Amino acid sequence: NFCFVCAHCIGEKAADVPILGLFRRKRSPANRDLVGLKGLAKLGPHDVTIPAQGLTSIATMSVDLCSELCSLGGFTYFGVQAASYCSCDFTYGSFGTANESDCYMNCVGDASQKCGNSYRNSMYKITYLKDSSFSFIPDLVSSPVLLDAAYPAGVISNRMSAANTLLRCLLDCQENPVAMCQAVLFEASGRRCHQLTFAAIPTDLGGSDGEFWAR
Repeated sequence: NFCFVCAHCIGEKAADVPILGLFRRKRSPANRDLVGLKGLAKLGPHDVTIPAQGLTSIATMSVDLCSELCSLGGFTYFGVQAASYCSCDFTYGSFGTANESDCYMNCVGDASQKCGNSYRNSMYKITYLKDSSFSFIPDLVSSPVLLDAAYPAGVISNRMSAANTLLRCLLDCQENPVAMCQAVLFEASGRRCHQLTFAAIPTDLGGSDGEFWAR
């Protein structure tokens, strides 16, 4: 099960998610912040509800679930808004802070947590563990991340190197910042090493029989 396996891995690499406060979200789609998921149609079992804006709405949304999703891409910040929406990025706060009294919507997946309000993001920072070891993730090739063809393929980086061993492939990835290489797919038959920005399999590699390892 894709969601179970990845949630387990994420829980081990994210050390803390302190709240940063309540921030405004621009009403117009143009030049919004928190667009790290822009262009993705699906992330694991979850649809990215508005791929043009990088917003996903899930019926079980909580602060923890949004953190798990954003950790797949190694993002530093995430925001929850309007009870069920989640978005991520490496920067935030372009439109300033909002009054804390504006934050009164409970998360639909956990009523004990606050999930912002309309056009108001409860902002959090993901602090990752320093351990950059890899975990082997079986059976993920059948559950790829789907990329909306209408948006740039660069949303998921697929840098390929001619690493002739799995160890070399992992070391090549480890030399990059976590945000640039979350995982690798190593195809032993062709000695191909795919370095992935998201810790999940892109659609075009969904039929691969390679080994998938995530940080």
